[in-house]
Amino acid sequence: MNIYPGSLPFALPLLAIAGLTAGISIYAFRHQRQPGAIIFGWLTAAMTAWNFFYIFELIAPTLSGKILAGKLEYIGITATPVLWLIFALNYTGHLDWLTPIKRNALFALPTLTFGLTLTNELHHLIYIGTGLDPQGYPTLIILEYGIWFWVHVAFSYSLIIAGVVLYLIAYFQTQRIFRQQMIVMVFGSIVPLSVNAARLFTPIPLHGFDLTPFTFAFSGILLSIGLFRFNLIDMLPIAAPLVMDNLRDAVIVVDAHKRIVNINSAARIWLNIVDDVIGRDACKELTLLEPVWEKCKADAPSILLDFGEGDQHRWFDIAISSMQDAKKNLIGCVIIARDTTREQELLASQRRYTHQMEILNSITVASLETSSFPEMLQILADRLGELLEADGAFLTLWDEMEKKAIPAAAYGELRETYPTIKFSPGEKTLTESVLSAGHTLAINDVFNSPHMSPKIAARFPSRSILALPLISHEKKLGAALISFNQHHPFTEQEIAIGEQAAAQIAVALSKSQLLDSISHRIVQLGLLDVVSRQMTESLDEKEIFERTVQAIVSVFGYEEAAILQPIGNELELIAVGGTVNMGFRPGFRQNVGQGIVGHVAETQRYHYASDITNDPYYYHPDKLGVGSALGTPILYGSQLLGVIYIQSGLSNPIFQEDILTMQTLASHLAISIQKARIYAEARDNLTSMTTLQSVTETVTSSLELDNIFKTVVQLLKETYGYTYVSIYMLEDSILRFGAQAGYPEELIIYEIPINMGITGRTVRTKQVQFIPNVKSDPTFLVASYEVESEICVPLLKNDNVLGVLNIESTTSRPLTEKDIALLTSFASPVAMAIDNARLHAKITSFALTDGMTGLFNRRAFDQIFETEIARAARYEHLLSLIIIDMDSFKEYNDSYGHPAGDERIKAIAGILLEDVRNPDIAARYGGEEFAIILPHTTKAGAIMLAERLRESAEAQSPEKNTPGAVSSGYTISLGVASFPEDGTTSEEILLAADNAELTAKRLGKNRVYAAKTSENLPSE
Repeated sequence: MNIYPGSLPFALPLLAIAGLTAGISIYAFRHQRQPGAIIFGWLTAAMTAWNFFYIFELIAPTLSGKILAGKLEYIGITATPVLWLIFALNYTGHLDWLTPIKRNALFALPTLTFGLTLTNELHHLIYIGTGLDPQGYPTLIILEYGIWFWVHVAFSYSLIIAGVVLYLIAYFQTQRIFRQQMIVMVFGSIVPLSVNAARLFTPIPLHGFDLTPFTFAFSGILLSIGLFRFNLIDMLPIAAPLVMDNLRDAVIVVDAHKRIVNINSAARIWLNIVDDVIGRDACKELTLLEPVWEKCKADAPSILLDFGEGDQHRWFDIAISSMQDAKKNLIGCVIIARDTTREQELLASQRRYTHQMEILNSITVASLETSSFPEMLQILADRLGELLEADGAFLTLWDEMEKKAIPAAAYGELRETYPTIKFSPGEKTLTESVLSAGHTLAINDVFNSPHMSPKIAARFPSRSILALPLISHEKKLGAALISFNQHHPFTEQEIAIGEQAAAQIAVALSKSQLLDSISHRIVQLGLLDVVSRQMTESLDEKEIFERTVQAIVSVFGYEEAAILQPIGNELELIAVGGTVNMGFRPGFRQNVGQGIVGHVAETQRYHYASDITNDPYYYHPDKLGVGSALGTPILYGSQLLGVIYIQSGLSNPIFQEDILTMQTLASHLAISIQKARIYAEARDNLTSMTTLQSVTETVTSSLELDNIFKTVVQLLKETYGYTYVSIYMLEDSILRFGAQAGYPEELIIYEIPINMGITGRTVRTKQVQFIPNVKSDPTFLVASYEVESEICVPLLKNDNVLGVLNIESTTSRPLTEKDIALLTSFASPVAMAIDNARLHAKITSFALTDGMTGLFNRRAFDQIFETEIARAARYEHLLSLIIIDMDSFKEYNDSYGHPAGDERIKAIAGILLEDVRNPDIAARYGGEEFAIILPHTTKAGAIMLAERLRESAEAQSPEKNTPGAVSSGYTISLGVASFPEDGTTSEEILLAADNAELTAKRLGKNRVYAAKTSENLPSE
């Protein structure tokens, strides 16, 4: 490296001096916490920079290098006087004079000077000419200084002298130990100043050398003495104003007229004073201290004042000391306000901590002393909210099976409504998040949190929430949520106390749930015992169901308990009870697959709904219900016997443990129901056998169908409770009424064509017809709108339908498949009775038949005619009678003989048998007289038949006489009478018809004559 020849002897001492000042600077910066250390460090750093660049000026080999180094020296040259004054102000306690504006002004001129130095070639304000020393010295020769250089000199000397003056003033005002420091500082500044002035203002030939940096060695020695001997940085003198300004307590001095005399910085900050208030009325300017001014006249006890709110809330302990002159006159007072915010906060924190400990203790007490689980939850929620003085607190339980949160209790404005809140499926709850995390979540803004759904956040007034997991023995129980309606950053202390509370609540919940589980299990076992005993006491299926429902409700207090039985594709409510009337009554039906009960019946598996409002299968006609529900099938093997349904509200929920209890109960019920059904079946079989025996005895002991039919319908109605029972006889294509039980007279249908109604279909198909719901069958013949179901059984003999047995029932006694088997068993003896009666009638008919003609004889005619008149009178039917007499039959016998006469009688009987209908009855009335009984026939109809018979007889005459002429043995005379027109008894009708026949003979024979009621002709 090239250096200027002969520069080392000058540069090496300067290098040692630079090392000394640099060391002092480093020492000062390392003690920067001491007052004035930083400014002192910069001051010595500026000296070091001055010295350092002066070394470069000496050793630079060229003129341009020396000029550059000379310019850089101005970094230290311009900064040193300013920093010297600032250090003097700080050292002597006058730093408050140096406002930011004044500080900027002090540095403005040196900054400008340094800038002008760097650009001197443009304006030559710092120096006009430069050169090398002609005698070879290494210094830069300034041939002539510019005008600004002298402005800089004047400014710099003024600053140094001002600092010296401050030191001298402080010398006479401070203690002895600080005076020694003052002497060091004064000499440390005077020596460089004197040397620099001598260089500038004396004609001493120095060959361009600036001895000022060399004097830094002397100043460095003095400063070192100050540092190591007098602890210059470690112990600085402090002026009274500085002391007052640096007091942490606020100090205000007022005179006797309450005018502000002095006020320190702490008081200005505390009272937010910006303007200069010295000399002003303290009462007007310092309104916050209004309680103080009344006590300024004499010493008074301290006053505790508090100001502000929230984070700005502060407490001050105000001490008032009066000031008196030598004559004890009050000249003013000193008000010292000590900020006791920290102490007050600590005290409040201590009180808060004590209160929190009391709350934590009350949580433990609540878990031990409260018997009701909902009541305990509410107490815990209240204590949790009080713990952190929060706006709200919420306790949620966790349903591990359903993976969802259940709101349980709340503190704050949602106290009443929170337990009824329901979360939609898929919504992310804070409970789910905190249990998944397994640790506390402090959420400062719920609207910007990934831990909960924004929709849920919008439903609550909370803004910040501390979420605490409730976990005991690795079992997730729920969450405790502490909320604030405004933004609230949670402290570590709040989180810690919250976690402590959550741990206690988790233990309380765990123990309470365990106790409830044990108590619940005891109750469950008690229920099974009660129900089992009641089941053994009854063999009636309905009574078993009713007792079971009553036991469930009395033991558990559920809002509703019910048992339903399957009937076809429907479920019928058999027994119901509960603490709340849900609007259902026995007999109510719903479809299989509908609601929870229908779903259980369809799947034959239990269904548990912890929250029925969100359950897809829950059903109620009026959409009622809040809480939980359980449906359990009653199964005997694979056969569904019924469904147990229980439902309860939020205050008495159904638990998972109840599933096993209800399944056990259902198993017991299935066995009991099966026993009851076996007993009922045996009882029904016995009843059926007894009833069947009675019917059989009636059949065997009587050949009277009316009596048999009446016995059968009465037995069926009285024994089996059927609503309506009837029997119909088949005659040709008409079902004719036989007997009934239960029908009002006006509802009886007496004749049913076989092409109509369910009974007609029974005849046509020869099969049993079972219609569970007659409203669904359009062929049903309505006798009563109350009828719901119908069974019609054909009465068969050798595959021939003899009649039908018909049962119709209302909803009070619905018909089932069992009734089909029962009624079918009755059909055989009834059909046998009909067949026997008909056989008997046939046998009887032989005794009542005329041997020659095959017609009924007179005896049979009298019996039948009496019966038909009685039937016509009973059922208000029409009936007609024809009396027939052969014309001049005696003459025929006399002419052709009696055998020929018998043949003519047979021929006339043949005409009657050929032309008379099946229900009509033809009889040989006596000798050559005949009679025809015509049921359900008007007089006009009878006259037409009589005329047809007359024509048929006339047509057989061998003599082709004029129409209407009489032919002995061939033509006939006929008389017609009708019921009730010509009489109401058999005697009256017979007399009327006989007289009409006599009238026909008297009128010329071979004619038909109808009786008139007014006629009363004597018989021949």
